[in-house]
Amino acid sequence: MERGRIAELYATGTTLAGNAPDSYVHRLYHRIPVTQPLDAFVCQLSTNDGRHDKAMGQVTGAQQRHGFDETTTLGAIETIVAYVQQHWAVPIVFFTCVRKHDANYGKLVQQLKVLQKKWHFTIIDLWQDPVVKAENRAQPLAMVDDAHPTRLGYRNIWTPIFRQQLTDVLRQSEP
Repeated sequence: MERGRIAELYATGTTLAGNAPDSYVHRLYHRIPVTQPLDAFVCQLSTNDGRHDKAMGQVTGAQQRHGFDETTTLGAIETIVAYVQQHWAVPIVFFTCVRKHDANYGKLVQQLKVLQKKWHFTIIDLWQDPVVKAENRAQPLAMVDDAHPTRLGYRNIWTPIFRQQLTDVLRQSEP
């Protein structure tokens, strides 16, 4: 994005859920000043929550906008979305991960789609994208493992998708 601003909070092996200093929620609260201008907020739907046995939790009622259980993955997602809407009022985008089949992650992706209806954010669904899967098969050097792209994977597969999707999101949010 030529005119966008990027504030990256990437940390390997971290989870959405939980109160640890490296959890998504804790890092959002403590590492991005609410005075920092943002054009959009992009968040990965972590595969680590399942690997670390974090409870998935429940989607809250349609009118609930605070008081979520941050110790669960869905509660952490709702906390993040509510916080971003309150402090920045920018488009929110979640992206799913490219992974080998994982039934629990598949359920989490489905719950993310339920949350999308409540909160009106965008999902870049790499998990279920047949084009991404075909590209990964055609370019075996595009992925380090089942979850992490190489530079080739970023350049040839992920970046074009993100560029197009984020451009569309930002266009739709223009006054």
